[in-house]
Amino acid sequence: MIKKYENYLIINGKSKNTITNYIAKVKDLLNEIKLENINKETLYTYFLQFKIANTPVNTVNNRKKAIRSFLQFLGKDKSLVPRSETIPERLPEFITEEYLEKNIIPVIECISKNVIKRKAILYFMFYTGLRVGEIPLLKRKNIDLNTRIFKFYIPKGKKERLGIIANKKAKIFIQDYFSIEPEITNAFNITKSALQKWFQYYTSYFKDIKFHPHLFRHSFATYCRKIGMSLEDIKELMGHADIRTTMIYAHVNIDDIKKRCDEAIKKKRGK
Repeated sequence: MIKKYENYLIINGKSKNTITNYIAKVKDLLNEIKLENINKETLYTYFLQFKIANTPVNTVNNRKKAIRSFLQFLGKDKSLVPRSETIPERLPEFITEEYLEKNIIPVIECISKNVIKRKAILYFMFYTGLRVGEIPLLKRKNIDLNTRIFKFYIPKGKKERLGIIANKKAKIFIQDYFSIEPEITNAFNITKSALQKWFQYYTSYFKDIKFHPHLFRHSFATYCRKIGMSLEDIKELMGHADIRTTMIYAHVNIDDIKKRCDEAIKKKRGK
């Protein structure tokens, strides 16, 4: 049954990561509920345990998504799975250029073995907004440091995507790294899991922020918004399918609002 489900996912164009995750979740389900006993009542009881354990909403929603897929494969009604919960909408966390250079880079320089490589990757991530899984897709032949434009192929969507390095300063660190280490597997010779482990290792050194790869993606979008780029342009650079995803970056820095407020009050008093 599991093998047939795996083939079903492959035929429907699911990525390797999605297939692995879906199969793991379906196996968990079948360890608790026999296939012939899957119904609305048993599924509600199954998901109740995650509610009692205060499992993060996003984690439970992903599990529901996998099981809906399995039910569709079985020819059963997907509505047997409880509805996904709405995830509370919060402003994205981000760091500034100044924070990167004054708080993060000095730590990297002190505790890292391959400082040049790590600095190159961190600056690249901050000024491109790439997802952690997209970094290993890059090839040096597709990165033009003169124009600061790059492209890479996305297997999941079977399409090429273009991006830019939004600040010239990143170019220096990338050139330094490229000059000392030849390309072996990809532009930065790193896998997704290795990059994730990097961030996990450094987490304990940054107590005031949640140091993870997506922080740099949010920081790139916030940086682009702050320098005046349109949401439409940010959408394209981030690779968002829907502008509504990009809208979370429509917020204006509260310091800028306060500054304009103070200027308005000063102007009014001067009359």
